[in-house]
Amino acid sequence: MNIKLLLLLVSILFYGCSESTNDLPRTPEEKLQVIKRLIERNINLPSEIISVNYIEEVQGQGGDLGPTDFKFYLRIEVKPNVIKHWCKGLNRPYNNSTRYSEPKSSQSWWLKESSFSNTMLYETKSYFNSYNGWIYLDKKQGFIYVYTFTT
Repeated sequence: MNIKLLLLLVSILFYGCSESTNDLPRTPEEKLQVIKRLIERNINLPSEIISVNYIEEVQGQGGDLGPTDFKFYLRIEVKPNVIKHWCKGLNRPYNNSTRYSEPKSSQSWWLKESSFSNTMLYETKSYFNSYNGWIYLDKKQGFIYVYTFTT
């Protein structure tokens, strides 16, 4: 095989494996509306949402050689006294999705690993139509942490 052709193929493969982070620049109200619409496609909101923070990470470029995978991190804030409604009827995570994960770029709002317990996780299918990932409820603070991903 020609060395130039080999170098070109290797370059294309590495380019397809590049990573990026997508924290869409939106106002807090726009972010809130995006998440409400996303959830309401699948289920009625169990309570009012006070605020949201989220970030999406993309690995791969889509359309290039190789797959594109996504990781989505979301924190929803609700009143602590209504958080119990958010886990009503939910199962344990599908596909054994019980490992802690955090965004590559540090996010002050994201769940710290020291606070994570994989015994308190719920599936994401009901709210986000995803079999991969988990929902973690911080009942004291009123935070709902959501991690979903593609493989």
